[in-house]
Amino acid sequence: MRVLLAGQAYYRRDNGQAVFTMNLAEGLTSAGHQVLVMAPSPTGKAARKVVHGVTIQGVPAVALIDNTNVTAFSQGLVARTMTAFQPDVVHVQDHYFLSRSVVAVARAQHRLTVGTNHFLPDNLTDNLPLTHWLHKPLDQLLWSAMLTVYNHLDAVSTPTETAAAILRAQGLRVPVTAISCGVDVERFRPRP
Repeated sequence: MRVLLAGQAYYRRDNGQAVFTMNLAEGLTSAGHQVLVMAPSPTGKAARKVVHGVTIQGVPAVALIDNTNVTAFSQGLVARTMTAFQPDVVHVQDHYFLSRSVVAVARAQHRLTVGTNHFLPDNLTDNLPLTHWLHKPLDQLLWSAMLTVYNHLDAVSTPTETAAAILRAQGLRVPVTAISCGVDVERFRPRP
């Protein structure tokens, strides 16, 4: 099977989405599938390389604060890459600029498109210096931004049944299934 993965955090090793996506890409490759990952380029320039058997298409990006890269205006590269790769399934990891472009192109090309949700607005708003009364409207805005992408997918996975229930309560209209990301206890242990 040919699988195109896309997400904002592939190169980062300091968050769960990045680790999940790298493990998924490398696991699919080890199982004999062809995998192409689209992610913001750590150099800011378009570049393609193979790491651990996974082809990674770096998308031009502008570096912002805290290891965050913005990949606005990437739809042309996404369309060329997807047309050349011809994926059987497209799997996005978030709803940010790059994944929005990937979903738009995949839908236009009539490709099976799924996503894994790693997002909760609280992960952002709880870390911002905001007065309490701003949290609810900001949370609603963030959920709306996420749902405008994920409600165009064929199916969604999320790590827990609780997360699936939250997504449904927020207005996710496509099928959602809880699939644990798992924890590799050989690599990740509680701090002493």
